[in-house]
Amino acid sequence: MRVQLYMSEKTRDSEVNRELLAAITRQSYKHPDIILTDENPDIVHLFGAWEKEVSSLANQLYKKTIPYVYSPLGGMLPWNVKQHPHHSSQKKLTSRASTVHVCSALEKEQIMERQWNKEVIVIKNSVITNDIEESVMVDNLIKLYNEIIASYNFKTHEDIQSQVANLEEEDENIRFVFGKILFAHHYIHRGNLAQKDLDDLAQTMTAVDYDEDKMAELLHQHKLDQFVGRLEQVMMDMSTLTEGFTTLPPIKDKITDKMKASITHYEQPTITSD
Repeated sequence: MRVQLYMSEKTRDSEVNRELLAAITRQSYKHPDIILTDENPDIVHLFGAWEKEVSSLANQLYKKTIPYVYSPLGGMLPWNVKQHPHHSSQKKLTSRASTVHVCSALEKEQIMERQWNKEVIVIKNSVITNDIEESVMVDNLIKLYNEIIASYNFKTHEDIQSQVANLEEEDENIRFVFGKILFAHHYIHRGNLAQKDLDDLAQTMTAVDYDEDKMAELLHQHKLDQFVGRLEQVMMDMSTLTEGFTTLPPIKDKITDKMKASITHYEQPTITSD
């Protein structure tokens, strides 16, 4: 699991906040399945309230459909809210979070009363209380990350299955390949399609027998024709697809180059319906 921790310089001005970030970083390195990185994260943990940098990053994550946990670090307590009469950015940041993490029952109560997010969890801060050990605090956070990613993956799987189920096309091979194209489209949009999934799609398009004209028409109807043209070029350059098995004329341009640069060489968390 690739996790990005983001705390702005202003938030790090507080020694307590710096120590919290250090504790999460320190304990995360002890988990073999956790990779702390700013590059192509599976989930992001944002810290701090009422800051433009945090809201801006949250907007980017939302557009890329990358889930994030949000810790306001006391910023949603009544006396802090009163200092900020303009709430729109903070409300959007809070409401779009997969889960809001707070360190006190009072802050949870305030967020729930404002109805900015129903998913609020209390995990105490080991830096300021002896009620919880540092390792337990971080174990609880990592458990939360895993739950969010599992839920996200399940929803992604369901959404793609639903789109395929609603196709008017009856050819099962076309439906099967189209579903894999939707999967690739989702992760290219996020900026982290795994090489193994690119290879899988290339092999599928080579091995599965389907009507290319029907597939081309279906892609056009769903406005995926240019995307697939570029993706085919990527598969020809970086995987096993050959021109004889392309559905559409491959497209080679600057957008194609950006798609190639987004292909990752690590495994994505498994998408499962279990």
